[in-house]
Amino acid sequence: MKNGFTLVELLVVLLIISIASAWVIPRFVRPLGGLEVKSAARHVLSSLRYARNLSVSQKSVILAHFDLAGHRLIIVAEEAQNPGAPGLRRTDFLLQNKNRYRMLENYDFSEDVEIKNAGAYQPRNETDFFQIRFFPSGRSTGGGVVFAGQSKTRYRVNIDFITGMASLSQVD
Repeated sequence: MKNGFTLVELLVVLLIISIASAWVIPRFVRPLGGLEVKSAARHVLSSLRYARNLSVSQKSVILAHFDLAGHRLIIVAEEAQNPGAPGLRRTDFLLQNKNRYRMLENYDFSEDVEIKNAGAYQPRNETDFFQIRFFPSGRSTGGGVVFAGQSKTRYRVNIDFITGMASLSQVD
């Protein structure tokens, strides 16, 4: 009776393990790409809910500024008592005019997460940013934001223009 394994038996076992892992590991890694997109969508959802609640409690206009070129979300509060007609401002304008805008949150998205405007107000000639405004009455300008990534699953954050409430849904 012999004790141990031969070299051929060990090589056969290693070959079987490598083939099995080459087939199984990609099936576990693929869903992880969708987690980054989902976490970004959930973060934006909570940020927009925070912006609405802050707008109502502080009785001020809060802007959720999506900078597509910079891949980030900036939540700012208007500091002026009478801000006048709401106009869209570029990201650099918001950050440089601290006397009119106070930054509340700045969230940088991963480069793997693609953000698309899905109905939020955006000027005609602007493609690198859009905004959603929350008013002291609880209303908003409304709209939506779609998040996509490497996986097929996409998520949409909807903001109702009457109630200002934000909700998250999966887009097929």
